[in-house]
Amino acid sequence: MSAETKVREAIAAVNARFREAVRRGSADDLAANYTPDGRILPPNSPPVEGTEAIRSFWGAILGMGVRDVVLESAEVEVHGSTAVEIGRCWIYAEAGVEVDRGK
Repeated sequence: MSAETKVREAIAAVNARFREAVRRGSADDLAANYTPDGRILPPNSPPVEGTEAIRSFWGAILGMGVRDVVLESAEVEVHGSTAVEIGRCWIYAEAGVEVDRGK
């Protein structure tokens, strides 16, 4: 199995875990997907940095009615111990209503 295949499988596993956390409505589990110095770069807003801020960010998103997310890897590049993923996402509210999509 190639390094890229292993990385793609690892990313798919994290994406599945992330989706399940959204479906459960767990900001704690969503924040656990990030490193302690992790960042979220929301559009038109300053970066959200660190575990507590990330937990609060996802708590607010879930509080607005987000109930599901689909994450899809489009490209994955492996450079030694670093990987870069470019992907797409679809965000859904109750009853499967799409509320946002991004990359």
